[in-house]
Amino acid sequence: MKVQRGAYAGSDHELQLSKVKAKISRRHQTRPQHFRRYNTGKLTSAAANEDFFITIRNKFQILADIDTDSIESKWERVKTALQSTCEEKLGYKKRSYKSWLRDDTVTKIEERRSIKLKFDPARTRTQKTQAQAEYREIQKEVKKTAREDKRAFVGNMASKTQEPAERQDMKTLYDITKKLVGRKIDMGKPVKTNDGRTLTKPDQQHDRWIEHFSEILNSPKVQ
Repeated sequence: MKVQRGAYAGSDHELQLSKVKAKISRRHQTRPQHFRRYNTGKLTSAAANEDFFITIRNKFQILADIDTDSIESKWERVKTALQSTCEEKLGYKKRSYKSWLRDDTVTKIEERRSIKLKFDPARTRTQKTQAQAEYREIQKEVKKTAREDKRAFVGNMASKTQEPAERQDMKTLYDITKKLVGRKIDMGKPVKTNDGRTLTKPDQQHDRWIEHFSEILNSPKVQ
């Protein structure tokens, strides 16, 4: 801070000039938690469905005998009964992974996910740097083991094609090829004429699209 002198105006005050530095602290935002889903697929079984609803009915009968005045307390009891029954009878839905991944690879993937969750709670630069270093290390291990599993899976499937190829079993060859290719690509619906004939040639399909949009866009005006 220093004095900034100016014109004398019969006052004992002196102008002063100062510099102020303000450091804005970072606001830590936490990501919304991903809720675990219950395995509702078990309810497709008639026995499991009946067992689940019998347990719910018994717990609700017990709650009906409890006299409470607060709506919040009633809701908490109902919610607790539903959650405990779902955890007991249904369980949580497990994450689905590729069938060719080994168990140790899946374990490393879960470990990588838990390490990534350390990014948001990190308050200091040191903690964040350490978490990032751990994540990079486990990421290398996951990619390495996943590549090894994929190569072993492809090699195993390729070796299985030798015998069907010798006896000309096209169905087995097709099933193996379908597993190796993966997801089916949707090529779109075929283009048809007004009378229902399918057009296979590109120039015919192009002319049909021109005809279609000409009929739509050049329609006569409504009187």
